[in-house]
Amino acid sequence: MARDQIQRSDLAGDPPRAPSTMFEISNRKVRLTSFNPRSEANGEGKRLAADLKVAATLEQHALDAFDRDLRLWLFAPGADGTGDLADQVHPAPNVRQPDIKPEYAWVKQYAGYQLHVPHGITGERDLVISDCLFNAIKFAPQDGGMIIVTFRLQFHPTEEQAGKLAGMIDEVRDVSLLAPEGAEEVVGKE
Repeated sequence: MARDQIQRSDLAGDPPRAPSTMFEISNRKVRLTSFNPRSEANGEGKRLAADLKVAATLEQHALDAFDRDLRLWLFAPGADGTGDLADQVHPAPNVRQPDIKPEYAWVKQYAGYQLHVPHGITGERDLVISDCLFNAIKFAPQDGGMIIVTFRLQFHPTEEQAGKLAGMIDEVRDVSLLAPEGAEEVVGKE
Protein backbone atom coordinates (compact mmCIF):
# COMPACT_ATOMS: atom_id res chain seq x y z
CA MET A 1 0.00 0.00 0.00
CA ALA A 2 1.38 3.38 -0.95
CA ARG A 3 1.91 5.93 1.80
CA ASP A 4 -0.16 8.52 -0.08
CA GLN A 5 -3.27 6.36 0.40
CA ILE A 6 -3.01 6.85 4.15
CA GLN A 7 -3.35 10.60 3.82
CA ARG A 8 -7.12 10.35 3.33
CA SER A 9 -9.02 12.81 5.48
CA ASP A 10 -9.44 12.01 9.16
CA LEU A 11 -12.95 12.55 10.49
CA ALA A 12 -11.63 13.29 13.95
CA GLY A 13 -10.26 16.68 12.97
CA ASP A 14 -12.47 17.62 10.07
CA PRO A 15 -15.71 19.57 10.07
CA PRO A 16 -18.86 17.43 9.83
CA ARG A 17 -19.32 15.44 6.66
CA ALA A 18 -22.28 13.97 4.86
CA PRO A 19 -23.88 11.04 6.71
CA SER A 20 -22.78 8.59 4.01
CA THR A 21 -19.12 8.87 5.04
CA MET A 22 -17.76 5.76 6.71
CA PHE A 23 -15.69 5.92 9.89
CA GLU A 24 -11.94 6.18 9.33
CA ILE A 25 -8.86 7.02 11.33
CA SER A 26 -5.85 8.49 9.57
CA ASN A 27 -2.45 8.49 11.28
CA ARG A 28 -3.88 8.91 14.79
CA LYS A 29 -2.47 7.70 18.08
CA VAL A 30 -4.62 4.91 19.49
CA ARG A 31 -4.14 2.30 22.19
CA LEU A 32 -4.03 -1.31 21.03
CA THR A 33 -5.74 -2.69 24.13
CA SER A 34 -5.72 -6.41 23.40
CA PHE A 35 -4.83 -8.98 20.78
CA ASN A 36 -6.40 -12.43 20.76
CA PRO A 37 -5.06 -14.95 18.22
CA ARG A 38 -7.33 -17.93 17.66
CA SER A 39 -8.07 -20.60 15.08
CA GLU A 40 -11.13 -20.85 12.86
CA ALA A 41 -12.41 -23.85 10.96
CA ASN A 42 -11.46 -23.60 7.29
CA GLY A 43 -12.88 -26.53 5.37
CA GLU A 44 -11.35 -29.59 6.97
CA GLY A 45 -8.44 -27.62 8.42
CA LYS A 46 -7.91 -24.57 10.57
CA ARG A 47 -6.98 -21.00 9.76
CA LEU A 48 -5.31 -18.39 11.98
CA ALA A 49 -7.75 -15.65 12.99
CA ALA A 50 -7.47 -12.77 15.43
CA ASP A 51 -9.34 -10.10 17.34
CA LEU A 52 -7.65 -6.75 17.93
CA LYS A 53 -9.26 -4.28 20.31
CA VAL A 54 -8.49 -0.59 19.90
CA ALA A 55 -9.31 2.57 21.88
CA ALA A 56 -9.12 5.97 20.18
CA THR A 57 -9.80 9.39 21.71
CA LEU A 58 -11.26 11.52 18.94
CA GLU A 59 -13.14 14.76 18.48
CA GLN A 60 -16.91 14.47 18.55
CA HIS A 61 -17.13 14.97 14.76
CA ALA A 62 -16.05 11.33 14.41
CA LEU A 63 -19.57 10.35 15.48
CA ASP A 64 -21.00 11.80 12.26
CA ALA A 65 -19.73 8.77 10.36
CA PHE A 66 -22.13 6.61 12.34
CA ASP A 67 -25.14 8.92 12.68
CA ARG A 68 -25.27 12.71 12.48
CA ASP A 69 -27.65 12.88 15.48
CA LEU A 70 -25.24 11.16 17.88
CA ARG A 71 -23.41 14.38 18.73
CA LEU A 72 -26.69 16.12 19.58
CA TRP A 73 -27.71 13.17 21.71
CA LEU A 74 -24.42 12.81 23.61
CA PHE A 75 -23.19 16.43 23.91
CA ALA A 76 -24.69 19.72 25.10
CA PRO A 77 -23.59 23.36 24.93
CA GLY A 78 -22.18 25.13 27.98
CA ALA A 79 -24.44 26.09 30.90
CA ASP A 80 -25.29 29.49 29.41
CA GLY A 81 -26.22 27.87 26.10
CA THR A 82 -23.11 28.91 24.23
CA GLY A 83 -20.05 28.24 26.34
CA ASP A 84 -16.87 30.29 26.12
CA LEU A 85 -16.08 29.92 22.44
CA ALA A 86 -12.54 31.25 22.97
CA ASP A 87 -11.75 28.27 25.20
CA GLN A 88 -13.70 25.61 23.35
CA VAL A 89 -13.01 23.78 20.14
CA HIS A 90 -16.54 22.37 20.02
CA PRO A 91 -19.88 24.21 20.05
CA ALA A 92 -21.27 21.55 22.43
CA PRO A 93 -18.37 20.47 24.66
CA ASN A 94 -20.29 19.08 27.63
CA VAL A 95 -21.50 15.54 28.12
CA ARG A 96 -25.30 15.78 28.02
CA GLN A 97 -25.83 13.45 31.02
CA PRO A 98 -22.67 13.86 33.15
CA ASP A 99 -24.10 11.87 36.07
CA ILE A 100 -24.32 8.79 33.87
CA LYS A 101 -20.95 7.33 32.90
CA PRO A 102 -22.02 5.00 30.14
CA GLU A 103 -20.38 3.38 27.22
CA TYR A 104 -22.85 3.33 24.36
CA ALA A 105 -22.67 0.28 22.09
CA TRP A 106 -23.13 0.58 18.32
CA VAL A 107 -24.48 -2.80 17.19
CA LYS A 108 -23.73 -2.60 13.46
CA GLN A 109 -20.61 -4.17 12.01
CA TYR A 110 -18.81 -3.43 8.77
CA ALA A 111 -16.66 -5.56 6.45
CA GLY A 112 -13.70 -4.69 4.27
CA TYR A 113 -11.68 -2.32 6.48
CA GLN A 114 -7.91 -2.05 6.21
CA LEU A 115 -5.60 -1.58 9.20
CA HIS A 116 -2.25 0.13 8.71
CA VAL A 117 0.29 0.35 11.56
CA PRO A 118 3.61 2.00 10.70
CA HIS A 119 6.55 -0.09 11.90
CA GLY A 120 10.09 1.04 11.29
CA ILE A 121 11.51 4.03 9.47
CA THR A 122 11.32 3.02 5.80
CA GLY A 123 7.77 1.68 5.71
CA GLU A 124 8.93 -1.70 4.45
CA ARG A 125 8.01 -3.33 7.75
CA ASP A 126 4.65 -1.57 8.14
CA LEU A 127 1.82 -3.80 9.25
CA VAL A 128 -1.01 -3.76 6.68
CA ILE A 129 -3.99 -6.04 7.20
CA SER A 130 -6.88 -6.01 4.74
CA ASP A 131 -10.40 -7.41 4.90
CA CYS A 132 -10.99 -6.63 8.58
CA LEU A 133 -14.43 -6.89 10.14
CA PHE A 134 -15.00 -3.67 12.14
CA ASN A 135 -17.37 -4.30 15.07
CA ALA A 136 -17.98 -4.23 18.86
CA ILE A 137 -17.99 -0.42 18.58
CA LYS A 138 -18.55 1.61 21.76
CA PHE A 139 -18.69 5.34 22.45
CA ALA A 140 -17.75 6.99 25.76
CA PRO A 141 -18.36 10.76 25.65
CA GLN A 142 -15.88 12.96 27.52
CA ASP A 143 -16.19 16.57 28.66
CA GLY A 144 -14.47 18.97 26.31
CA GLY A 145 -16.18 17.53 23.24
CA MET A 146 -14.06 14.40 22.95
CA ILE A 147 -15.26 10.83 22.49
CA ILE A 148 -13.46 7.60 23.25
CA VAL A 149 -14.29 5.13 20.49
CA THR A 150 -13.39 1.54 21.25
CA PHE A 151 -13.77 -1.19 18.68
CA ARG A 152 -12.69 -4.65 17.61
CA LEU A 153 -11.16 -5.69 14.32
CA GLN A 154 -11.46 -9.36 13.31
CA PHE A 155 -9.21 -10.67 10.56
CA HIS A 156 -6.91 -13.46 9.38
CA PRO A 157 -3.30 -12.40 10.02
CA THR A 158 -0.18 -14.14 8.83
CA GLU A 159 2.00 -15.62 11.55
CA GLU A 160 4.40 -12.69 11.13
CA GLN A 161 1.58 -10.15 11.51
CA ALA A 162 0.28 -11.98 14.59
CA GLY A 163 3.75 -11.86 16.13
CA LYS A 164 4.09 -8.12 15.51
CA LEU A 165 0.65 -7.42 16.97
CA ALA A 166 1.34 -9.55 20.04
CA GLY A 167 4.34 -7.33 20.74
CA MET A 168 2.19 -4.17 20.52
CA ILE A 169 -0.39 -5.09 23.18
CA ASP A 170 -1.28 -2.13 25.41
CA GLU A 171 0.89 0.27 23.39
CA VAL A 172 -0.07 3.62 21.94
CA ARG A 173 0.66 3.53 18.20
CA ASP A 174 0.00 5.65 15.13
CA VAL A 175 -2.70 3.83 13.21
CA SER A 176 -4.80 4.29 10.10
CA LEU A 177 -8.10 2.47 9.70
CA LEU A 178 -9.37 2.82 6.17
CA ALA A 179 -12.93 2.11 5.06
CA PRO A 180 -13.59 0.04 1.95
CA GLU A 181 -13.87 2.06 -1.25
CA GLY A 182 -17.42 2.84 -2.32
CA ALA A 183 -19.26 0.41 -0.04
CA GLU A 184 -21.15 1.09 3.16
CA GLU A 185 -22.44 -2.39 3.53
CA VAL A 186 -23.53 -3.48 6.95
CA VAL A 187 -22.92 -7.19 7.35
CA GLY A 188 -25.20 -7.57 10.30
CA LYS A 189 -25.73 -6.61 13.87
CA GLU A 190 -23.64 -7.92 16.67
